[in-house]
Amino acid sequence: MEVKQILKDINTILNEKMEIKLDNDINEETSFLEDGLNFNSVTILEFIIELELLYSIEVDEDELEVKHFNKAANLAEYIIGKIDK
Repeated sequence: MEVKQILKDINTILNEKMEIKLDNDINEETSFLEDGLNFNSVTILEFIIELELLYSIEVDEDELEVKHFNKAANLAEYIIGKIDK
């Protein structure tokens, strides 16, 4: 799995599953936090559930850190690490 594919999948999740319409596609530098998409805690949980379903992974809340959501590339690398386990 590559970062580029995960970013494409994230765009699909946001647009189709969560019905969040974006002006531009997510790129490696996109933040999901207040200086970017401004996700609140409920939106982040919904987003995580969609990622878990898509990639058949389990995201442990103890592993989640702000750094995973401050750039889409960081989140993609986290997902790759979970898939590879």
